[in-house]
Amino acid sequence: MSKKNLVQITTDEKGREIVMVRVDKTLEELMEEKPTSRWNVNYWHSSYEGIIEQIKKFKSLPLDNYISKTVSGYRGKTEFVKKGGVQSIEAVSILASGTGVDPYLSRQVKIGGVFDSESRRTKSGDLLFARSGVGTAGRSALVTDSSDDMVIGGHILKVELNNKIPAEYIQAYLKTSYGWQMLDRVRAGVGALVLDEADVRAILIPILSNGVISNIMSEFKKVATYHDKAVEAKKKGNDPEYKENIETAERMLKDLIAKTEAVIRGEKKDVI
Repeated sequence: MSKKNLVQITTDEKGREIVMVRVDKTLEELMEEKPTSRWNVNYWHSSYEGIIEQIKKFKSLPLDNYISKTVSGYRGKTEFVKKGGVQSIEAVSILASGTGVDPYLSRQVKIGGVFDSESRRTKSGDLLFARSGVGTAGRSALVTDSSDDMVIGGHILKVELNNKIPAEYIQAYLKTSYGWQMLDRVRAGVGALVLDEADVRAILIPILSNGVISNIMSEFKKVATYHDKAVEAKKKGNDPEYKENIETAERMLKDLIAKTEAVIRGEKKDVI
């Protein structure tokens, strides 16, 4: 069956689309997929089939297989302080480029207050996802030295991995077009998108060879080094140094993303 015929649309008397039906799978087959009973239409749309087929040319598993723990930020009223607090990480703190977190785009909260807790503190190797926010829902970042021991805000989901796969590889993959479309597939909501814990756990991860994964990890660590230099320069008020280092980090990550995509497409054997 042609890919374009996988979906049939029913319209009302005014020509407006009211029903979308997958005609290549039975209801039983759909319900066996994870997450089960998924009602938002994007998850089942056939436009993702080509991406999924490409990813499944490798061994592929849901991110759930590599998660040891998830923690959400405190969703109550936030009491910010001007100084002497702990830096919070909000959705806006997660840079769209994917190089990492800019903690100075948010504010501080009271140490030991309801917003702060040991479980919500960040440590190197954690993955952070923006759960909601206009233009930010679905963004991800890896906690590096410059965002260690901070506290996640109410719109952030912190993911602690189980060390079965490098966090650097996961973050690099999530920034590829394949990773982003898998993430976009599981986001839910009408108007304002929301990314929940179950959505994150369902993201499909292709398992490349150990050598390629190791090289992606090494290359991402180089990106993180420049990102951390940029954040440190911003903390000191050195804008030229910040700009130089963050642009270097962004350029290096963009190159790594392109090479990772080429490996997934089968056009390259490695990223180096």
